[in-house]
Amino acid sequence: MALSGSFSNYPVSGFGLYCTWSATQSFIGNYSDVTLNVYLKYYSISVGERSDSTVSIEGYGEMYTTPAISESSTSAHTTLLKTYTARIYHNTDGTKPGVFLSASWRFGGTYSGVYVGTITASASVNLDTIDRSAPSVSFTVSAITPYGFKISAVSSAVSNIWQYSLNNGSTWTTFSTAVGTTASITLNSLTPDTSYAVKVSARKQSNQVYGYSSTTSVKTLGGSILNSISTLTADDITVSFTVNVTVFNAGYTHTLSIKNGSTTYLTLSGISWSASTANRIITLNEGERTTLLNAMSSIKSFTGTFSLQTFNGGTQIGNTSTATGTIETRQILRQF
Repeated sequence: MALSGSFSNYPVSGFGLYCTWSATQSFIGNYSDVTLNVYLKYYSISVGERSDSTVSIEGYGEMYTTPAISESSTSAHTTLLKTYTARIYHNTDGTKPGVFLSASWRFGGTYSGVYVGTITASASVNLDTIDRSAPSVSFTVSAITPYGFKISAVSSAVSNIWQYSLNNGSTWTTFSTAVGTTASITLNSLTPDTSYAVKVSARKQSNQVYGYSSTTSVKTLGGSILNSISTLTADDITVSFTVNVTVFNAGYTHTLSIKNGSTTYLTLSGISWSASTANRIITLNEGERTTLLNAMSSIKSFTGTFSLQTFNGGTQIGNTSTATGTIETRQILRQF
């Protein structure tokens, strides 16, 4: 493989066509601009204008005219007959073997006692392979919040366009045009408690070929999860019960409602917990205890539905989480 070379055809010693070629490559466009120079080499010659000479590069070419040449000398001469350039596109893998180069010129006379008609010189050349390799791309996700997360991408080659997709590559968003091997972005306008199929791409600067990462499922944080409820005895002197809750963010506040069917008996607001899965003890104040007992005035025991809403400021995060638990009074206990 090469980016330059020469070839010739001398039907008589010291007389014929000598050709040089060179190629300039575009790593971005995946092509080579190939230039062919056609020279006539001779000592003494007298020939009129020719209008039927040809030049060709991989099938692209033209017919050209050469002027009359008259020279009498004992030293060698070289005259440029034609310069021709053609754009040759490479295969998708960047290779381009067997590019055919050809030039002809008609003499139609006797030179050094030898009849020479049309001189044709040709060659098949293999152009240098253009790098069409894609970079290897990977990423990590951190700082997950209800509204987003941070994407930190890495490319194996210097890249200049970075994109992310949240739907497994169906649509892409450019997040950086920084030149380098790393780029990052923090997303902050996503939907809480939602899974995203995250993928990252980077465009290699040298050839503008994109590389793609694998897909990772990332879920934004949702509302706190109510896992279980202990039995609540509503007429204890001090009414306390235990809830097991998974909390994703200590900055959240919560509202816990106690329902019998579709009827809400008691609502507790402004509850804050640490971020973890843990048992949390809730103690009713006297007013809350009275509200619950009044609602149960004709009910001694029921299976209540506990509904937990999570808030970030005034905005509910995720869905309401529910669990069931027994709510009773000591009157039902005394029956046993």
